[in-house]
Amino acid sequence: MYLSLSDLPSSFLPSGRNGKMRVLSFKTGLVSLCNADVQEKYKYLFRQVSGPGGLTDQRYLTMLLYEAIQIPRQLGEVAAFGGSNVEPSVRSCFRMAPGKPAIEVSHFLEWMSLEPQSVVWLAVLQRVAVAESAKHQAKCYICKQCPIKGFRQVYCTSIRDEERWMCDTHTHTHTHAHTG
Repeated sequence: MYLSLSDLPSSFLPSGRNGKMRVLSFKTGLVSLCNADVQEKYKYLFRQVSGPGGLTDQRYLTMLLYEAIQIPRQLGEVAAFGGSNVEPSVRSCFRMAPGKPAIEVSHFLEWMSLEPQSVVWLAVLQRVAVAESAKHQAKCYICKQCPIKGFRQVYCTSIRDEERWMCDTHTHTHTHAHTG
């Protein structure tokens, strides 16, 4: 399932559905879906909740993480990322700067590099986007296309078979019934 820009407003509109959306909500959704370096995305998102000194406190980090979890929530996957309660994630992030009331971008980036459960989907989404455009020097077992662009799947009919590859075009329609 793909989330598109047309789905963005429904992901972030409050339950009252008055047609208004918070700026942070829109920016978080747009940055999450854009094709940019993941570290640059993290820095941008941090800047949206940091003050003039480049620091953010627990309250603003909570707001950011709450907005970030709305995309998995819209897709029905919020439970896989720890649910809607982002407080444990905020506490985990602030362990990067023990005893301090606010964190710097370096603390946030270090924490994000650990791929915390509540936001791991951002890094995974980035990897999927990169994989969609990757070229593999392998030949598709079904259509003989070489190189394979995008995802490639291993296809074996038995343990004795050599490794065979299928391009993404055929993986959706492939069934094991004809491999007898």
